[in-house]
This record gives sequence, structure tokens and C-alpha cells, in this order.
Amino acid sequence: MAGGAFLCILVLAQFQMNPAERYGANVLQPGSRVVSGQWDAISLGLGLMFGTAAMPHILMLVYTVKDVKAARLSILYATGLIGAFHLMVFVIGFGTMVIVGPQAVLKAGGGGNMAAPLLAQAVGGNAFFGFICAVAFATMLAVVAGLTLSGVATLCHDPWTNVIRAGKAAESEQLKVARVATIIIAVVAVVLGILFEGQNVAFMAGLAFSVACAAKLSFAGIRNQLEAFHHARGRWRVSSSARDCAPSVIVKLVG
Repeated sequence: MAGGAFLCILVLAQFQMNPAERYGANVLQPGSRVVSGQWDAISLGLGLMFGTAAMPHILMLVYTVKDVKAARLSILYATGLIGAFHLMVFVIGFGTMVIVGPQAVLKAGGGGNMAAPLLAQAVGGNAFFGFICAVAFATMLAVVAGLTLSGVATLCHDPWTNVIRAGKAAESEQLKVARVATIIIAVVAVVLGILFEGQNVAFMAGLAFSVACAAKLSFAGIRNQLEAFHHARGRWRVSSSARDCAPSVIVKLVG
């Protein structure tokens, strides 16, 4: 957050803190390929905000606090920071487009994923470039660790303990399953990383956010409000939402 905020300040300083004065009031608005109308804008905003909040490594904040009050406060802080970061994204994107240029980003490779580091180098020099790269690397490690922990906990608790073992698995057995699940998740992640090398992160993030927002967040909301909740219907709700929203996002992004 601090690195992104400082990068935004450096970018805006290149335009006297008001890029609209030079390029017009519409310069910071999303393009027609991203948002074609008001409903698209609302859908995009909800997907970014609630999709991020429903990611597994974010939801872990809810289940690792002592009471409901602390959980609500944790979600408040998380969504606030998420919203603030998303406000920085369009400033960073605008700065990259004007200061660095699309050709330089494409020449750097990586499917456009070097946009922010190149912008940091252009406005802050090599030292700031190294700092942003280090922050990006640390962020990826933190996200991977959080996703691995949540995935292992889910596989160990739900499919194995509650479904296969009918809730009668010993702690030592669950620990062994967790270790095997960690290896499996790591291998799958490495294979997918190789297959999607060069793919733009925004494409993958949009897909993950849409599935999380449509499936997991709605499931969590219904589960917390209804005491007599049928778990079979819950599983159907999550699977059907993920099945329906994923193709639509792919078609939208590709088209």
C-alpha cells in the first residue's frame, strides 16, 4: 500500500497533481473495452471489491479472530484497504500509458505485467524500481502462502474429514492429509504457472475475483444468515455460480 501510494504521488506530480487539466476530464475514465455502460461499471466495481474480499487468504481474517466484533472490524479494514488500492490502479495505469508507453511495456515481455515496475523506474529511478520489484515479490509470496494454507485447510477439513471420514478423522491423520495436500497444491500451482507464463495478471485476477464474488461471497452471506442451511444446496450454489460466471468473464475479456 505504501509503495503504491508513493508511486501514485510521483505519477501525479508529473502532471501537477491534476492530469485532467492537460488531457481532459475523461482521461481517467475506463475505456470502452473495459466498461461499456453504467451496469458494466457497477458490475466491475462490485466484482473488484467483493471478489477480493471473498478470496481465501482474505476470508482467513474472519475465522482467525476472537469474536464477531473483531471479525467485522477485520473485514472493515480489509475492504477499506482493498478499495484504496483499487483507486490507485487507474492512476498507475494512466501513468504507465503516458510516461512509459505501451510499446515499452510490451517489449519488456511478461504479458504486460512489468508495467508498474517500469513506471517506478521512470519516475523514481533504479532504487525505487528495485523497491517495487521487492514489494511485488514479497506480495506474491504472501498471497501464495495464504492461498496454500486456505487450500490445505479446506481439503483437510471438508472433503477428507467431513465427507470421506464422516467427521471421525484423528488429528494425526489430518496432519498427514495436510502434508500431502500441500505437495499436491504446490505441484498444481507450478504446472499452472508454467502453462500460463506470459499471461496478463489482470485477466487471471478478473477471473478469480468474479468466481469468488459470485460463488463464495454469496454462499458465505447465505450461510451466516440462515440457521437451517442445507450443505448440499450450498455446494450446488457454489459450483453452479462458478460454472456460470467463469465462461462469461473469459468471453468478456477475450472479446
